[in-house]
Amino acid sequence: MATIEKDQESMSQSDSADETQAEIPQAPKHPSEALPFSEQTSDLLRDLIESKERSIPTFSEGLDYNLNGGLRRKTLVTITSENGEGKTTFGWQLAQHVAENGRTEGEFSIPTPVMYVSMEMARSTLFNKALSRLGRIDGGVLSGRQWLDIEEVDEKERVLKDIVKANHRLTKFARHIRVIDIREARPGRMTIRDIRNQARAFRQAHHVRMENELMSGSPDPQRRQQLMFALEKDPHLVIFVDHLQLLRNTNDPSPQGYLDHDAAMTYDLKHLAVRLNCTVVALSQIPVSEERPLIHGADMTAVLRTGYSVIEDKLKAFSEASQEMKGAAEEDREEWERDRSGHRRLKSQKPLQAEEGSPVFAALDVEKNREGRTRDTLFVWRRAFHEFEEVAMESDESKSLRRFLPWEQKTP
Repeated sequence: MATIEKDQESMSQSDSADETQAEIPQAPKHPSEALPFSEQTSDLLRDLIESKERSIPTFSEGLDYNLNGGLRRKTLVTITSENGEGKTTFGWQLAQHVAENGRTEGEFSIPTPVMYVSMEMARSTLFNKALSRLGRIDGGVLSGRQWLDIEEVDEKERVLKDIVKANHRLTKFARHIRVIDIREARPGRMTIRDIRNQARAFRQAHHVRMENELMSGSPDPQRRQQLMFALEKDPHLVIFVDHLQLLRNTNDPSPQGYLDHDAAMTYDLKHLAVRLNCTVVALSQIPVSEERPLIHGADMTAVLRTGYSVIEDKLKAFSEASQEMKGAAEEDREEWERDRSGHRRLKSQKPLQAEEGSPVFAALDVEKNREGRTRDTLFVWRRAFHEFEEVAMESDESKSLRRFLPWEQKTP
């Protein structure tokens, strides 16, 4: 423990020095240090070819497509939406998925440390949202303790059992999550330097916990092998920032730091991702009037829109683009037609008629992608369960419709 505290103190001193120097690269002291890029490409090529590390998959195939397989190191991903459109639910669900499933390398599943910085919510609120999704329990029942008013003993026991089961599942992967809630994050006052210090400390603590578990002699041989393999690897940390406008730029002189989107802020977040060799997912609130929000410095910006009319808006956009698509490449026309047919089919299936979870549509539209891949993705947002379910745009209607039918109507 003394070693950890000493390392943390050393990191804090190092960060203070970094901020004082504004992290400006120093000029080489000798001409031999000013290497041309050609002297560095051999190492970069070796890293590219020899590395077996894969991206971290998300819960959405469409999002993975845009991210070339999932969340990658040294990248900044931004999810934007208007107020109340579900960005926190989406980000928190993504954080849980990453912590629970990790990433795969060879035959091993590697635990992934996740740090979720919430400058809007208390830890108890995030806990309730997680239980609601995992147990498919109405969030109002949890937050309002409504089981206290249930008179039927069997029904009350069922709800309590669902809560316990959901908590058991959450506990298993929550050991990989560090939650910094509104009490610690200090909305409008937390800086990128604060996030960096917290991230370094958490990453080190996560490594120590795996070491301790290994030394304690886990009875499961497969788990021991997994731990030994993971401890040899550089952990792929994923940092979630919720939300961007409540983060303060380190050099901002204002007393509170409540700012509109600042390009310097997001470029600094991208620098943080590169410096820590991690992924940063930033949730951002956009003004209603801004039609095409682009977040500077982000590798991908996606806009989340929710509501009953989303499917209608999509079909209207397809209709408006039909004339333009006549001059597009054949491959693009075919993909466009598949998407249009999929949206029409989904509308005819009426997935929102199932009352479970108070569902509405949700669309994640990619506005910017440095990798050039843009595939918009459609979800059903089950608001009462704090869960997004991706819609499969398949020609087999039974596969697309099946997951949205009431439970008793589902067929094996």
